[in-house]
Amino acid sequence: MKIKFKSALSMVEITLYTAILSTLLFAIISIIFLTYQYDFSNDQIIIIDRNAQVIEDQLRSSVIDAQSITSPSLTQSSSIVVLQSQNLSSNPTTIELIANDLVITKGTSTAEQINSNRVLVSNVIFTHIGTPERSGLQYQFSLASEQVDSSIANAYSSTYQGIIWLRI
Repeated sequence: MKIKFKSALSMVEITLYTAILSTLLFAIISIIFLTYQYDFSNDQIIIIDRNAQVIEDQLRSSVIDAQSITSPSLTQSSSIVVLQSQNLSSNPTTIELIANDLVITKGTSTAEQINSNRVLVSNVIFTHIGTPERSGLQYQFSLASEQVDSSIANAYSSTYQGIIWLRI
């Protein structure tokens, strides 16, 4: 009579298969996490760049519509710019940094925040450039994403600068 043996997995085979499955699971989870982190970083860059575009557009329209730059004085720099507008209801137009927000005030109206709530503005410098006949505004500012948590991967910042001439 023949005895039939049932084949079973040995302890070494079970350990080997468990190690292979664990390695595959770790690799898949790592790839998913890195993809999420990469997407989050791209979102932060897009948010910062869009805020920079909005701020630069607001600066450009305010300076181009202005008759003169009241403050800072010619060749001087400041974190506040005051513009005299052709529209009397907008006089003066003030753009300044208040508590990590860039705000604009036109005449006696309420100050409006230019940047979004999740973006922090810093290092704002306005320099009055040009000659008495033709003046312009050189600007520089830094934008940073608000940190969601203490992870370094969430931090992104960038500095922007440019020159805008008055239309006179």
